[in-house]
Amino acid sequence: MGRPYSRKKISQKMENFRIVVKGFIVDEGKFLLVQRSKNEKINSLIYTLPGGNIHFGEKPKDAVKREVKEETNLDIEIEKINTVWSFMGEDAFIIGITFLCKPITRNIKLNVELEYFQWIELNTKKELPKSIMKEIEAYVKG
Repeated sequence: MGRPYSRKKISQKMENFRIVVKGFIVDEGKFLLVQRSKNEKINSLIYTLPGGNIHFGEKPKDAVKREVKEETNLDIEIEKINTVWSFMGEDAFIIGITFLCKPITRNIKLNVELEYFQWIELNTKKELPKSIMKEIEAYVKG
């Protein structure tokens, strides 16, 4: 039986495969929500959690600490994995790991990728993206 994909096709597909990390940062019954900048080419102005791509060879815990620091200026302590998820877009397949974190520092300074931040009550009734609601659910379930 032949291979379903040639090496060239697999290589092309791998270019569109990413592993990302997010920080679900909880402090005093609230979590940190950020909004991407209007200047971002992809997903501008969406509400999300701080995070981003893992660099080649980087450990996921190191990546989330780096990304959170780069985006928000916060130093964090990682408690555990909150969720593992995947997303298939039109031109990319993403595997994600969201870590439950708590802030060590509290002086938030957003980088140019982000426009806005807010600490949201965990029991909020606000309408939030499904991905964020799944993080809250996972946190509450423990």
